[in-house]
Amino acid sequence: INGKLEMHQVGFCSNVAFDKGSAIYSRYSDVWDDYGEGEITLVNVTMGENIAPNNAGVINTKTNTTMKNVTIHRNSSIGIVVKKKQFKMQNTLLSENGDKNCDGVIQSLGNNMESGGNCNLNPVVDTSLVQFPGLGPLSSPGGLYPLLSGSPAIDAGETADIYVVVQNAGGLSNEGGISISFP
Repeated sequence: INGKLEMHQVGFCSNVAFDKGSAIYSRYSDVWDDYGEGEITLVNVTMGENIAPNNAGVINTKTNTTMKNVTIHRNSSIGIVVKKKQFKMQNTLLSENGDKNCDGVIQSLGNNMESGGNCNLNPVVDTSLVQFPGLGPLSSPGGLYPLLSGSPAIDAGETADIYVVVQNAGGLSNEGGISISFP
């Protein structure tokens, strides 16, 4: 990526890759260094049930990335791999991703949840080791994981500078709070 890539309200679900990055793979080589750097912004995105032999989910090797309101759930290998650049996330839920949820340095912007405890989240503003994220089955079309009743992600997100509609198992609603997870 040389430039900006922004994706809003997108689902990367049930993809199969034969190498790295069954959802997003941003490759870097020293040979390409003269071509500049890119930037990825993901808002209201789901990455789920993707399959790859190496590092499913988001692969980031050279690109600055910011994620807000993203769900990365049940990918076959690592959810996020970060090498070299900044990776920031807010209102993001990572759970049940193969070997682990994160590999590399992640900067938390707050209100993130993860099941494995390996994303080195900030314990003051994030929640780690969530055993039950409270996600229903992947829906089709659209690639959404509905938040089930009792999910710790309901009303746990930050409302500043975002726009979302919360999807619960009973349908669409905005119950006075922002839920962590792409609706």
